Amino acid sequence: MKKFTYKNSAKQQAVRKSRSSAKRTLIKPQGKISAAAIKGLVIASIAKFNIVRAIDSNTIYECYLGGTLITPNKKSSLVVVGDIVHIIIDEYQNESTTYDETISATGYITGTIIAVEERKNSLARIVPGKSTREHVITANADYLLLIMAAFQPQYNRRLIDRFVVSAELGGLKMAMCINKMDLVHRDDTDIVKEDFEVYANLGIETFFVSVEKEKNLESINEFLKGNRTILSGPSGSGKSSLINYLIGDTIQEVNEISQRTNKGQHTTSSVRMFDLDDNTQIVDTPGIREFAISGLEKDDLALYFHEFDPYFPKCKYPQCSHIHEPKCAVIEAVEEGDIDIERYQSYINLYETLE
Repeated sequence: MKKFTYKNSAKQQAVRKSRSSAKRTLIKPQGKISAAAIKGLVIASIAKFNIVRAIDSNTIYECYLGGTLITPNKKSSLVVVGDIVHIIIDEYQNESTTYDETISATGYITGTIIAVEERKNSLARIVPGKSTREHVITANADYLLLIMAAFQPQYNRRLIDRFVVSAELGGLKMAMCINKMDLVHRDDTDIVKEDFEVYANLGIETFFVSVEKEKNLESINEFLKGNRTILSGPSGSGKSSLINYLIGDTIQEVNEISQRTNKGQHTTSSVRMFDLDDNTQIVDTPGIREFAISGLEKDDLALYFHEFDPYFPKCKYPQCSHIHEPKCAVIEAVEEGDIDIERYQSYINLYETLE
């Protein structure tokens, strides 16, 4: 079995242009899958192609979308890392074609994705600048581990709350890793930890670590065992450094923090799955600067802020938005300090962005 390596994948993208040239794919919600098809797991999505690992043999295939695709996921990204797909191996190799040059360059057998199975869960957002299109980042994982920096750049509570809502909406369990604790002054350490107590009360486990100093990383290793976990977060949070630590190889290029914006530069431009052992995988995703929630109406938003739950029956109006209505029990709880003010501000911010 030839093992897929990410180190050379970027070098092959130019070769693939004619093979992956834009052509329309006919989408069918159901259909008959050929008996010759191989069932596989998408382990990388790079440019216009996908790397698929066969379920039965672990053989690696480089795959493209064909003219027709059977999928129940019509209104979102067609193929993403984590998807279970069915592929047909390409049957010919003509040395005079770019197609064969692709095979020669990569060393992988090429194939065509003809079907995608229904996703059990996903991490999705609205494509920036395209408010109606859902972009599924990855699918079929056990956990989302959100990585934030305690400092340089400091964590963003608004962004955290967007991930909290999106994870539940997508059917994912969530935990958080707060990195760069070594950069926090010892007098401020407790302040940072207190800031995350509100999430512990929501059942979200939080790990406070320093990847640079390799402190408290054993807890991350233990948490990941036996699961497929999505690693996501803003650029500069140290996600790439954590992955380097976990896989024991500097596959991820680590960039310096931009001094001009105090935001990290993007290190990852594709989505990739790494095996830590036979039963444990991590999914690396591109650094995120903004996160618009997909598939949620504003009238349902309050249902994802569970600290509001005890107060719903006490509101005067059944359809209370918890924004401006008189005798709103949620607003009263905020004023009395029973609901975290930062979480409530996140609620208002999100409410105003939803339709």
